[in-house]
Amino acid sequence: MLSKKKVLIGGSRSIYDPRELIIAFKIVYHDGTFLKDRKEIGTVISGGARGVDKMGETFASRNAISLIICPANWQRESSRNSVSEADCGVLLWDGISHGTLMLIEEFTLQNKPFYVHYAVPTASYKNKDIEDFLKENKNA
Repeated sequence: MLSKKKVLIGGSRSIYDPRELIIAFKIVYHDGTFLKDRKEIGTVISGGARGVDKMGETFASRNAISLIICPANWQRESSRNSVSEADCGVLLWDGISHGTLMLIEEFTLQNKPFYVHYAVPTASYKNKDIEDFLKENKNA
């Protein structure tokens, strides 16, 4: 039986391109170190912010995966609690976001597996675009 994991999907509020999340998951699945398939994901953890967090929420909704929102307040305790709740993480980072950097630090401190995908900030996608893209790419 497949063990279901709690996966924190988070990152920079400036990243809206759903293709970046798809790419990140394909890399994670191909590597297979901590996730081999979408079927292993039992829960998505999100900070509830715009950008990557919302993409994670849409991913959970479209794939009938349970969702936990741990509101991001960009404080160390918030990051610590979110990472404590997770088994692993998939993060998209613009290289600037301090909140994402705190998540990276917390995953490292808590010795939990995570992947950081570097992505260029975008502003041309809205949640509707993300939903349509994920609908068309169900295997991602």
